[in-house]
Amino acid sequence: MNKKVLSERLKGNNKKQKNINYIMLCVKTYITIKND
Repeated sequence: MNKKVLSERLKGNNKKQKNINYIMLCVKTYITIKND
């Protein structure tokens, strides 16, 4: 994902941003568990 798209999403609505943060956290957690 390019920075322009990302920054536009960050400017987007707060609920959407929290959703993205939640998904990122899930992905990081999944990767950590998988690598453990």
